[in-house]
Amino acid sequence: KDSIDLIDLDNYPFIGFSEKSGIRPLINKLFEKIDLKPNIICEVEEDNAVAGLVEINYGIAVVPRISSLRNYNIKILPIMKPAHERFIYLATLKNRYLTPSVSLFKNFIIENSKDKFSDIKK
Repeated sequence: KDSIDLIDLDNYPFIGFSEKSGIRPLINKLFEKIDLKPNIICEVEEDNAVAGLVEINYGIAVVPRISSLRNYNIKILPIMKPAHERFIYLATLKNRYLTPSVSLFKNFIIENSKDKFSDIKK
């Protein structure tokens, strides 16, 4: 399989993020959309801990796509249903000096987001 629907994860042992994790509410909302309560067998706070537990076949997980996942022997499947999106913001202080690397990063985000967001402010 190249992708998965979240409903297909019913009854699998699920490794979840702890309540302290910022992504937990987003994952909870995904499951709520399809009226599914995951079979959570373990909760951890950190992405790499989740990936490590998946790698040893402790269970499955829903995680953000981060580059460190390629360091694990795990299969990564995009979730097709339910439809979802995640907003990530960049905030800087007005009228403050930004280092060249921060300025480049900020400009990269602005240029690569123009087609999706018309209200981006420089």
